[in-house]
Amino acid sequence: MRRGVQALGLRPLGLRACWAVLLLAFCWSGRKSHAAQVLSEEDARLLRLLEPAPRPESAWLDVHEKLAEEVAAAQRADGFDYMLYGDSIMEAFRAQSVGWDASDRYSGNLEAWRRLAPPKSHVAGIAGDQAVHLLWRLQNGEGPRGLNPKSVSVMIGTNDVAHLSSMHGYNASRIGHIVAMGAQQCVRELQRQAPQATVVVLALLPMEPLMLHAPQSMFGPMVEAANAELKQYVAAQGSERLKFKDCGGAFKQPAGGVNFELMEDGVHPRGRGAEVLLQCILGALRS
Repeated sequence: MRRGVQALGLRPLGLRACWAVLLLAFCWSGRKSHAAQVLSEEDARLLRLLEPAPRPESAWLDVHEKLAEEVAAAQRADGFDYMLYGDSIMEAFRAQSVGWDASDRYSGNLEAWRRLAPPKSHVAGIAGDQAVHLLWRLQNGEGPRGLNPKSVSVMIGTNDVAHLSSMHGYNASRIGHIVAMGAQQCVRELQRQAPQATVVVLALLPMEPLMLHAPQSMFGPMVEAANAELKQYVAAQGSERLKFKDCGGAFKQPAGGVNFELMEDGVHPRGRGAEVLLQCILGALRS
């Protein structure tokens, strides 16, 4: 497994692999069966390499175990109606970053969640996660199996973009394709575990991480390539239980670049930005 993940530059987060991910984290069934898709030889190879993988940090494992316990408790009770999966952008709605208190940055996100999220809603994100980490989480206790949710959303790939750019240069189409394939793995897992639910695939938000001193033009083409492929993937399924939603428009300036009034660090919506994002997601989940 480790050899395959490393072939893509999607290694579990070690000292050599984590620079971009850590900076991002701390800068503060339908008519067509997905199992029946005919894959190209290259995509079949990618799927073999994009295997689920945990991260080695004890803090990450602690957060995962806590989230899995919340799922287990809900299985014994009434389940969840709405579930949101992702990375630091979702974890911010708990005012946390890899389980650590981040209320100094994300108190507005938590307030928006408490005010806007309907009863029986659940948000599960861990800062720094790539698609392979979320996939492992879904398969090891955090998934929606047995919870009977109405709708589930997933936004994953921001850290993959940042990390893959350090491994593959700035080949936007290549990186966008790998990111989209990783996200699709998570989507298929959600569909397997909760076939009755509507799965909403959320587009990646625009990113211009200030701590990387990176202009939006550096990552923009990669994000756009990944989002375009995810949108095409959803459309190709032809399923009423699979939707694509792009909430990124509000986070872009009319002339280009990130709207820093809603996303102060160029990656994470905060304050009013958190409310804008959550309203968009919940609207897609309820529709």
